[in-house]
Amino acid sequence: MGDLGELPWLIGLHDDFPSAAALAARVRHPVLLDPSPTARLPVLALPAVAYGPMRAMLRVARDPQLAAAMGDDYARLRCSAYYPYVWRFLGRAAVLVPLVALATLDLARMFGPRVFVRSDTNFKLFTAEVHDAAAVAVLSERHAIHADALVVVSEVIAITAEYRCFCHRGQFVCGSSYPAVPYAPVPAAMRAFAEEIAAAVAPLGLDPLTVDVAETPDGPRLVELGGVHAWGLYGSDPAAFVAMMEAAARDRL
Repeated sequence: MGDLGELPWLIGLHDDFPSAAALAARVRHPVLLDPSPTARLPVLALPAVAYGPMRAMLRVARDPQLAAAMGDDYARLRCSAYYPYVWRFLGRAAVLVPLVALATLDLARMFGPRVFVRSDTNFKLFTAEVHDAAAVAVLSERHAIHADALVVVSEVIAITAEYRCFCHRGQFVCGSSYPAVPYAPVPAAMRAFAEEIAAAVAPLGLDPLTVDVAETPDGPRLVELGGVHAWGLYGSDPAAFVAMMEAAARDRL
């Protein structure tokens, strides 16, 4: 029997998203989502909370009755949407270009011998990673079907530790280091940095949200912003996370 929360939780399970199974075992009122894309969604009394893989959360968001259980707005979580608000926290040069441009830009001249490339959206078209600048054009060929999609190209920075911070109403709620175990608590300075970023994007209405931050030899840096309904907990406090999610669900009604 679960011991957390009071609201119904619609949870989508997937082997690649262990946080969902962990929460399903902890919340008091779990309702498991049928993974079949053609299955009918259950009828739940609102407020309720949806949590699970992004594909499952999109199904919930499209349902007129359940949409309020999933508060993430993927359009506002695009780098192109929130970078203007957080540019000063990036601490690295970055540009947004269509994927097809990677085959024509002189990235070695712009950024040096190595570059970091990621999708503009949270729907990863490819794995975000460091590439040799001279060879990055292969992404344009490999993913030609997405030629007009925006990608972020940035200089490579030295990261010594990364932390996931869940923030609500501008305040740090819970978090931990990621992705490797053992998970470590988020240092106070990194919590404060995450809260500053959460406050900066308040005009976008991204609340609650994840603020992924990194320690570097040159100080803290923003890695990326994310939502909360399809983002892993790692070593975060489940009780604090559940309380945050249920408060946000009540706020949406």
